[in-house]
Amino acid sequence: MKKILVFILLLPVLLSAQLPNNILWKGYGVEDKNGKQVNEKIQQFIYSDNGIIFLLSFGESLNMENGEVILQTKVDTLKIETKDNTFFVNSKDKTLPLEINDSKNIIKIIVGEYKLPFKKLEQTKKLSKKEFSNLFIGNTYYKFDENDDELTDRLLFTPSSSGKMNYSKEYSSSNWSSDYLIIDFFGHLLFKGVSSPPLLVLNFKKDNIEFLELDYRNDPKSISWNIYIDNKHTLKSKSVNNDFELKKYNSFSKCVHDLNNKTLNTEVLVYADNELNYPINHVQHSYDNKWTLFNDSKTRSFKKYLVKDIIKKDSSTCNVFNLPRGYYADRTSQSNYWDNYLHEERIKTDSSLITKKAFKHDNSYRVFNELKNENLTYFEEYTLDNKILKERGMFKDGKEYGTWEYFDNDGNLIKTEIKN
Repeated sequence: MKKILVFILLLPVLLSAQLPNNILWKGYGVEDKNGKQVNEKIQQFIYSDNGIIFLLSFGESLNMENGEVILQTKVDTLKIETKDNTFFVNSKDKTLPLEINDSKNIIKIIVGEYKLPFKKLEQTKKLSKKEFSNLFIGNTYYKFDENDDELTDRLLFTPSSSGKMNYSKEYSSSNWSSDYLIIDFFGHLLFKGVSSPPLLVLNFKKDNIEFLELDYRNDPKSISWNIYIDNKHTLKSKSVNNDFELKKYNSFSKCVHDLNNKTLNTEVLVYADNELNYPINHVQHSYDNKWTLFNDSKTRSFKKYLVKDIIKKDSSTCNVFNLPRGYYADRTSQSNYWDNYLHEERIKTDSSLITKKAFKHDNSYRVFNELKNENLTYFEEYTLDNKILKERGMFKDGKEYGTWEYFDNDGNLIKTEIKN
């Protein structure tokens, strides 16, 4: 069972000196006397009010009985004093100098030859822990990042009322859990999980939570958790080979997640009739975040549209713009579900970039092995359904080069060509 250690040290009241009232400050580790970072991993916060500093520290320890990580918090209450126009704070039986810059947005507590720096958080909001917990607990979320280049399944997390966060992958049966805390620090809600940065809750509604990620390595960063609804999904998976898997599932029957303004105003390339009289039935979302859409019109040409204009013309396309990078989607008619497939996977090694692409429409599976600093790319193409080799060769400076081999439907070599 999770144990939360909370220590409150009430120290002697001395002469009061004012910092800005009702302010939350983020710690930035430990500095030496020259201002150089010597320990960034200490995660601390300060709340200042009426000449008092409340110092919140996060820590972790190991339960030796079951090997689980225990989250810990510690709160020290410090009184500010002044002497000879110098600020101090009282800590136990010591008086520690306190540096405050002219703008009163940076505090440094001096401990011997070291300093604990804190910066004022400009973006904060006081919220109800009870209201947040009632909405938060029991739902499943994923971290939304429109700049995320990952092609792997999204990580899903479901908080329970017991203080455990249950984790799983979107298309995997594996799952695990660990502790989490929700701390009400004078009306500021801080979420903390094991081995993860604290998150300051900025806003929450039924389908989305906005946080400020307070990583010790970086300045505060706005992130969003979107609610994940899985009830309409039926996952079907067909193995292509042991390191690449075709993934197919029924898409949402409605547009579950509201598309953000950036997505709605994204320009996409459409190969279709000019008036879009035929429904879009094939969509590709490339690894480099480019969209290409197709329909079955007999007179087609390439034209650029905004996503919002596509949706206005055909609202049934809304779901498909939640398609992850590296996937493509097909449907047989406007009223049918989208069938989504893993289209592209990239693997980086020390010597090359390996790109694997699956194409359902022509039953092909292609592997590009691009060697670094050599302008050479080795190429192989297989059948997608049973992975029979169809052809292989290489490209140099983007052109076919060297020996190319071609194979029949049974994988037997039938032709060799030399290309320069």
